[in-house]
Amino acid sequence: CSQCGLGYCFSASNNLKGSIPIEIGLLTSLKEILLSFNGLRGSIPETLGMLVNLRRFIVDENNLSGSIPHSIVNLVDLEMIQIPGSDLSGSIPPTIFNLPKLLSINLERNNLSGTLPDFTGNQVNILSIRLSTNQLNGTLPWSLGNLVQTQLLTLDNNQFTGSIPPSITNLTQVIAIVMNDNQITGNIPTDIGKMRSIRSVSTFNNNMTGTIPSSLFKLTDIYSLNIGNNQLSGTIPTELGLLTKLQILDLSNNNFSGSIPDEIENITTFFLLSLLQNQLTGVIPKSLAHSSNLRVLDLSSNRLIGNVPLEFKMLGDLQILNVYNNDLTGEVNILCPLTENNLDSIGADCGGISPEVFCQCCNFCCDREDFCSFV
Repeated sequence: CSQCGLGYCFSASNNLKGSIPIEIGLLTSLKEILLSFNGLRGSIPETLGMLVNLRRFIVDENNLSGSIPHSIVNLVDLEMIQIPGSDLSGSIPPTIFNLPKLLSINLERNNLSGTLPDFTGNQVNILSIRLSTNQLNGTLPWSLGNLVQTQLLTLDNNQFTGSIPPSITNLTQVIAIVMNDNQITGNIPTDIGKMRSIRSVSTFNNNMTGTIPSSLFKLTDIYSLNIGNNQLSGTIPTELGLLTKLQILDLSNNNFSGSIPDEIENITTFFLLSLLQNQLTGVIPKSLAHSSNLRVLDLSSNRLIGNVPLEFKMLGDLQILNVYNNDLTGEVNILCPLTENNLDSIGADCGGISPEVFCQCCNFCCDREDFCSFV
């Protein structure tokens, strides 16, 4: 290490090469190791477990390989483990989560495998668990519900199966849960409304079924709800209008039916609204124009009727609008002036000899046979 002493070893972004030497175990006074954004290779030596005073081990974005040394469980003062963006493999030592002072663990973007441990020990202090983009598998343990102080839980881009255990609603301090891109089945937990601190939920691209539970609409501080690309069904509840802080709502690629509820007019904070590839009917609510910050609006591949609301010409920040593969009529030309500002892409049923929608500025058109092309 080029800058080690007085209990600290800092050498981030210094283009360090080679491996972490086994002799690092001799530096028993070390309290912090920061070796992020270098070119370190090889395995993390077992001698790391000799650093009994170590509080932080931070080695982001290197090329480390091999497994996490089991000796790491000897570091009883360790508060932070941060090794994202390497090539670590093998399983996560299950007792690593029992370290009595551990507050944060980040092992994202490695090749770790195996299952999650049972959280039945001393994990009450852990605030952040980040395990996304690995090859972790198996079911989510019921004992996840014991992580009562956890504020951030990211398990996305793994191979988890089975349903989300109902006990997860015990995580009343959690701010964000990310579980997208797994093989999770089952329903959204019925009592999700107990998680009053939550701001962001993502279960995108799983195999979840059932309807949106009514308790979800107790989460009045939530700003991002991404449950698209599942097999959810039923109508979009009118209680959606209670979520007045929503900025991102993605219900795409599900089996939702019925109309877009009028109560959506209560939400004026949308940045992204994606309802594509469902079975929605009725008209497009003109009240969506009240979301002056709306950037992306995708209502394509439904059964919507009527016109694109004239009020949409007020959406000066709109960048993408997709309404193709519906039963809309009339013109979209009212939005053409927006293409001189931020509107980059408009998709509508404007193709073929006899288009259903007239649009001179659309760059993606579908015809009556649902043949679509860029223009």
